[in-house]
Amino acid sequence: MPLPTQVSDAIAPSQRIGITSNYAPGNATALVPAREDCPPLFDRREGHLLDCSASPTGLFTGILKASLLQSPYNHCDPHGSPDALFRILDNIPLALGCAEPVSPDGTIAPDARVTFYNKRWVQLFGFGTEEVKNVTQATQRLYPDPEMRRRNIAWREKAAARALETGRPVEAVEIVAMGANGQWIHVLSSTTMVGDKMLVSMEDITDRKKVEEAREEALKSERRLRAEAEAAREAAERASRAKSDFLAKMSHEVRTPLASLVALARAMWLESGRHRLPDEFAGFLEQIQSGGEYLNLILSNLLDVSVDEAGKSRVAVEEFFLGDWLADMENILGPIAVSHGVCLDFRPPKDAEARFRTDPLRLAQILLNLGHNAVKFSGGAGRAVGVAVSLHGGNLTISVEDEGPGIEPSRLPDLFKEFEQSDAKGPRFDRGVGLGLAVVARNADLLGGKVTAHKRRPSGMKFTLSLPPWPRETA
Repeated sequence: MPLPTQVSDAIAPSQRIGITSNYAPGNATALVPAREDCPPLFDRREGHLLDCSASPTGLFTGILKASLLQSPYNHCDPHGSPDALFRILDNIPLALGCAEPVSPDGTIAPDARVTFYNKRWVQLFGFGTEEVKNVTQATQRLYPDPEMRRRNIAWREKAAARALETGRPVEAVEIVAMGANGQWIHVLSSTTMVGDKMLVSMEDITDRKKVEEAREEALKSERRLRAEAEAAREAAERASRAKSDFLAKMSHEVRTPLASLVALARAMWLESGRHRLPDEFAGFLEQIQSGGEYLNLILSNLLDVSVDEAGKSRVAVEEFFLGDWLADMENILGPIAVSHGVCLDFRPPKDAEARFRTDPLRLAQILLNLGHNAVKFSGGAGRAVGVAVSLHGGNLTISVEDEGPGIEPSRLPDLFKEFEQSDAKGPRFDRGVGLGLAVVARNADLLGGKVTAHKRRPSGMKFTLSLPPWPRETA
C-alpha cells in the first residue's frame, strides 16, 4: 500500500530520510528515527523504499505535519491509529513543538496557543504545555533577552510566511536558546506550516559546536605556532647571516695586516741562518712565525665557515705543479713543527713534474689543518709527522700521519663536525676552536673528494684525502 498522500507531501523529496521499521502493534517506542544508517521511508508513488538523505529537522517537521493532519499511517501502524504516530513523535530524539493560530502572512499572535511539546522538548528546555500555554510565554523562556526574543520572533514569522508560500519546511538555521539548566545551548531549528499551525523542531548541537570550536581553536593555535616558528626561523637566518657577514669582514680586516707580519717574520727567520744571531733570538723568530701562521690558519677557517654559511662558497680552479705547491706547504708547516720539536717528513709524488687541476688554496687549507693538528697532537719532541702525496689514475691522495695518542673510534663519527675537539692532549694555548677538521671536510666535499680518519696501531692517527681532478668542462 502506498504511503498516505498527506504524509508524503509533508516531507520534501530531498528530506525523505528513513526511520527504523521494527514496529509491532502496541510498541510505538520501537519506531525511533535513526540517522545516516537508517532504512528510508516509503515512496508514496510506488510503495518502495527510498535511498535518500537529509537533515533530521526537515524529516521530523514533515512527519509532525502529517500527524497534525491526522493522516492514517498504515505502514507504521497496522491499525491505522494516528495516536501511534504521536507516540513516535513524542519519543524521537528531536525537540518538537506546535503552536496555533498563525495568520496567513506568517504573523504570530502573542496569545497563539502551544498545543504540543514532545518529551525531548521538555527535557531540553525544561517546560511543557502545562507550564507554558502560549507563544509569548515560550519565547520568554527560550529567549530571556528582549532583543534576542524580538529577532527570533521576526525570523520565525518570515519562516512561517515562506513555509505557507512554498508548502515546504524552511531550511534549518543555527540559533541559541536557554536550556533547562539555565545555560545557553546551540540548536538547529526548522519551521513549517500546516494550515494555521506552526511546527517547530529543535536539534541540540551544543556538543557539536564545542567540537567545532575546539577544532577551530586548535587550527588557530597551529597557525599561530607555525607563524611563530617561521618568524623564529627567519630571525635565526638573519642572525646567522649577520654573524657570517661579521666574521667575513673581521677575518678579512685582520688577515690583511697579519699576512704582512707573517711574511716579515718568515723572511727574518730565513735570514737568521746567515747571521750569527743568539739562539734565543732565533727561537723568538720561530715562535713569531709559528704563531702567525697558526693565527692566519684560524682566520682562514673562520672566513671559510662564514662564507659557506652565507651560501657564497666559490671554487677557483687552476692547474699547478704538485711539487711547487707541496714546497710552499712545507715552508709554512716547517716552523710550526720546529716550535713543537716535531720532525716533519714530506714525501712528494714520484713524478717531479706532476700537475693537478683543482683549487690550490682550498687544497692548501685542507693540508695545513691536517698537518697542524698532527704536529699539535704528535706527542711532544722527538716524534714525527709524515705527509705523503701521490697520484693514482689521475686521482690525488694525501695522507697525514702522526705518532700521538690518537682518537678513540667512538669519537670518529663526530670528528668532522664544527666546534668538535678531540680528547688528545696538547698545549692549552694551541688547542684551537674546533673548526679545522670541519673546514677540511667542507673543502673536500666542495672539491668533489672525501677525507677519512682511522686510528693507527700502536698509536697515532692517519687522515687520508682522496680527490679527483676538477673536470675541465665545469671550470
